[in-house]
Amino acid sequence: MENSKLNNKEAMNRMFISDTLKISPDEWENACQSDDKKEQEKALMSIAIKCANRAYLDYNRTLEFTDDEKNKDHSDFRKGLYELTITQISNLIRKDEKETAAFDFDGWHNEACEAIMKAVDKKHVLKDSFSYGQAQKQLNMTLKYMWLLGLWPVLNSESITQKLHAVVDNYIIKAAWEISEIYLPVQTGKKRSGTKYFSDKLEFVWSRWDATIYTAFQQSLKDYVASDNTYSCVFEWEQNAWNSIATEGKNLYSGLIEYLMTRKIFL
Repeated sequence: MENSKLNNKEAMNRMFISDTLKISPDEWENACQSDDKKEQEKALMSIAIKCANRAYLDYNRTLEFTDDEKNKDHSDFRKGLYELTITQISNLIRKDEKETAAFDFDGWHNEACEAIMKAVDKKHVLKDSFSYGQAQKQLNMTLKYMWLLGLWPVLNSESITQKLHAVVDNYIIKAAWEISEIYLPVQTGKKRSGTKYFSDKLEFVWSRWDATIYTAFQQSLKDYVASDNTYSCVFEWEQNAWNSIATEGKNLYSGLIEYLMTRKIFL
């Protein structure tokens, strides 16, 4: 019976990959099994770009283009953003196991976000500057999709999994809302009780967070997870928290996260 369930979960995982990220069977096979290194690298790069593409769709509603740009298709803008994201991540996935053990992930992550922000703002297509909150969503969601696919051993190594950040969005803020140990930029005089209309009590929505707010949130979350002893790392807490909130809305990804937990990914 357990094997039957596992097979169903495997099928769900493949459905997620093919439907959500639109990875073709040939791409998947070349990425996993090709003896031709060039073909394998080509397939991996194509899939990584698709992860970055999907990440963009997870927050693009928070972008407001200038009047001159809002009716354009923005394909060049998006292409440049995907390629820049993968360039930053390539600096991480090319490292070996020994290097990742002592790797300053937080420092790399901050530099990557700053580079993405700077490059986007140079294009002068948005009404407001591309924020740190938006940059972290682009970077963290790309990393998350790549991690879920399991095609890049460095990303799935224990040393990097332990360092990955929680993706900040409304789901995660809602999950953290009533945990007082986790920092959130709450308006003066507002109380963190009850998750209904919690976003109205924030000084800034996540898409307008700066580096200071983001860093304070991630550090307090890391400290909370370490003291709570329920989860092995922030990334594991995020998967469980996100799944819990997503399940409330019967979200598409909740089944995938359940599948990952049955495989005991974090042991």
